[in-house]
Amino acid sequence: MKSGNDQAHAARQVLAGNFNGVLSTHSLEQAGYAFGSVVPCVLNQDGPPLPLLGQLSQHTENLHDAAARWTLDQVFFLNQPTRRSGR
Repeated sequence: MKSGNDQAHAARQVLAGNFNGVLSTHSLEQAGYAFGSVVPCVLNQDGPPLPLLGQLSQHTENLHDAAARWTLDQVFFLNQPTRRSGR
């Protein structure tokens, strides 16, 4: 059985390429509801995934709130561009 460090390294190798995830943030427009969409992601140097967001995205606006919360579910669409994958 692999050690925790070996398992973490193996997981980072799987995610090392670009991948997509479903990012959900608390909606400012619809209080009490989540806003979710498929976003491209990369890993930072320490390993946690980072969603790639534009300055004008709804998620960026939702995250400006001081009490902002978010979640990222990792989704893999092998050999398919994001826009052509199922959502």
